[in-house]
Amino acid sequence: MRKLFVSLCVALVAMVMGSCGSGNTPAGVAEASIKCIQKEDVEGYLELLDLDTSKSKDPAKSKEELTALFNAKLLPALRAKGGVKSYEILSEEINETGDKATVEANVVYGNGEESKQTIDLVKNEAGEWKMKLGK
Repeated sequence: MRKLFVSLCVALVAMVMGSCGSGNTPAGVAEASIKCIQKEDVEGYLELLDLDTSKSKDPAKSKEELTALFNAKLLPALRAKGGVKSYEILSEEINETGDKATVEANVVYGNGEESKQTIDLVKNEAGEWKMKLGK
């Protein structure tokens, strides 16, 4: 019985830790970001952003501002479309130096509308892929 309990706890921790994650690849991070949007997981989504290279010198303030923007603008627009029904990662391209990537995804909303998304990513100093802010 104790073994079963420990196994269930390990499985639960793995599920919680990977709830928005899909690996440290550009496509994995792009997929994780869409899953976070699908679940309306603002914190999880923001963790996937490259806040260290944003124009703001204060990443904590950037995160706070982005949370407010996400809640005020993105979530209402997303809900008006019926949320994210499904998605498909179409392509992943990594540049020659291996520090920038572009992922194309097709997102289908609850109202039937489809949108092709281009997600730009950069590899940070820790070797993690993060979504690039702005252009």
